[in-house]
Amino acid sequence: SLPMKIEEVDLDPPQANEVLVKVAAAGVCHSDLSVVAGVRERPLPMVLGHEASGVVQELGPGVEGLEVGDHVV
Repeated sequence: SLPMKIEEVDLDPPQANEVLVKVAAAGVCHSDLSVVAGVRERPLPMVLGHEASGVVQELGPGVEGLEVGDHVV
């Protein structure tokens, strides 16, 4: 197992049909913790907290039904 850390990364702009979301909150659940504990082997580094909510920051080409500023889960 490895210690968890928070790290900021630079992201490319959204591509076709992608949305950039600024995460406001994310849950770290049992499946995430089992990776940290070494019970479930996964390639590292990885992003934990796949249950998230946030605000749409940017839309890629072709995205419909969302607008910048929308709150999403």
